[in-house]
Amino acid sequence: MAQFTSVGSRIADLDGFMGTVRFIGSVASSSSLESTYYGVEWDDHSRGKNDGSVIAKSDSSSWKAGDLVRHFNCTANGGDLSTAGSFLKIPEPLKEGGKKKKKKAPTINFGTGLFSVLSTRYAEESDPLITDKETKQFLEGDCYAQTKQGKGRKKKIEFHGEEKLRDRQQVDQVDAVAVRSSFISYVESDYDVTQFSHLTELDVMGNLLSDWTEVFRILRTLKCITKFHLNGNLLNDINEIFNALSAEDRATTLFPNLKVLVVNSVNIKDGYKTLVTFSKMFPNLKELYLARNSFGDLGEAAETELEVSQMGDVVGAFADANLPPPPGAPDTKTTPALFPTLTLIDLSACGLSSWESQVALLSRLAPKIDTLILNDNTIPNIPKCSEPSPSSKLNLNLEQQETFPNLHSLQLSGNSLTSWASIDNLNSYKLSSLRFGRNPITKNIGGSESRSITIARIGSLKVLNSSNVEGRERSEAEKRYLRVVMRELSNKERDCASKEIARSEVSLAHPRFAGLSVVHAAAMQAMSGGIAAGSEQSGSSMASDTLNVTITSLASASCTQEPCTKRLPGSLTVASLRSMCKVSL
Repeated sequence: MAQFTSVGSRIADLDGFMGTVRFIGSVASSSSLESTYYGVEWDDHSRGKNDGSVIAKSDSSSWKAGDLVRHFNCTANGGDLSTAGSFLKIPEPLKEGGKKKKKKAPTINFGTGLFSVLSTRYAEESDPLITDKETKQFLEGDCYAQTKQGKGRKKKIEFHGEEKLRDRQQVDQVDAVAVRSSFISYVESDYDVTQFSHLTELDVMGNLLSDWTEVFRILRTLKCITKFHLNGNLLNDINEIFNALSAEDRATTLFPNLKVLVVNSVNIKDGYKTLVTFSKMFPNLKELYLARNSFGDLGEAAETELEVSQMGDVVGAFADANLPPPPGAPDTKTTPALFPTLTLIDLSACGLSSWESQVALLSRLAPKIDTLILNDNTIPNIPKCSEPSPSSKLNLNLEQQETFPNLHSLQLSGNSLTSWASIDNLNSYKLSSLRFGRNPITKNIGGSESRSITIARIGSLKVLNSSNVEGRERSEAEKRYLRVVMRELSNKERDCASKEIARSEVSLAHPRFAGLSVVHAAAMQAMSGGIAAGSEQSGSSMASDTLNVTITSLASASCTQEPCTKRLPGSLTVASLRSMCKVSL
């Protein structure tokens, strides 16, 4: 067991609760000010007894008896911090010539080494078995279970004893290993890692790693790793560590083989600076998962990026126009991408609040992104995809550069979208997959109605909320959407002085209306008469094309179930309704 005594180290108690060391020293509430304690902030805020402060028991040079003395602050956001902290006494070393005291069981788990855990998890074929003789005989015997298929029938139970499991414990037969929640806190320096050198994927989620230096050691030792899961390890600031390295040491922290890095919930504070550091260490990343970290600084970084990049674009524009560059301008046309090979990035729950000033920057940093995961942020709207303007050869407007030209998959669940105009704007990105739920615009409508509207407004969607969009579903959704828009148009034409103004307003609010009217021309003619006749009685929402249907079962097997009420589209066939009832009842 390795004992780390630095502030910021991760530890656990004997019950498995994990925490971070925030303070080391004497405590004011202790009867002996010579005793040393660890001040720990627990991940589970109900585990502790205080918030890092105590009532002084006696006078000292720094406080008086009865004073409230704060030794550390609990830094975690949210939750009740009054019970987030504890003070754990460090056992005193035995003085020379002193009495030998009875050794107490350790109360702190400082963690163990990575390769020790791997060796325990994966055994050699020649290692002795640990299963006792009686258990082994039981597992080798015949055992049967009675079945309900018929009287007297039984099915043999096959036990996988240690010998059979041993075949699956050979590390040389696997490329990916997982040692989650195993209290790993460091990497052994004198361990023979030959048997693990071929591994390509390592998952150390939820351990006690706290220092990026240990992460560097893992990657230096296991050079074949291409996929690395670090999520749930509260690490220190990688930027300070990397910037303090010498040029020689930086050369050893370049890991070109790493393609997938999962660093969800690893205590990243300066998001943009961390991205810059990652780009220097992992130049060939294809997937980067950064959920539940802090990236609110992307907005400020975007302003700096804009100034530098705009100057680069000025140089390029002058060059394209066969003009000399302006004085003091950089030599490059544009700022090079930080991640030229990155295709997926996950920034869920990262404090993002603006597409224009934060998210759009990612397109410049990683131009090949095709999958963007932005769940559980507070993004209020999405603008149209900016496209390069071909009108002027000397184009100095950075905003006219195309954003996310390769984007095909987008996840926006749990954001703050309040207008369907944002969904209309997604048409310009040519999305094929969208995850979209728990936004204000869908709060007061049913799931089927929300799905139908979204499908109709985005013509390129093939997958919505992980469910395929079939041709028939799209056709029905678009026709239903047309009926709603036509009813809205009819009402506006009646209330507006000019039909042209009414059509202009409707076209602006529903960009796909004109195109869908051509695609479904026959259906438009069939429904136009009914819309004109019933526009005064009907509303302009999708709800007017749905019905509340109460289903009550009369079958003996399900007649005791409570009737269920569902909101169904008026175009639903009886056959489809019958199939739905079979599933529900």
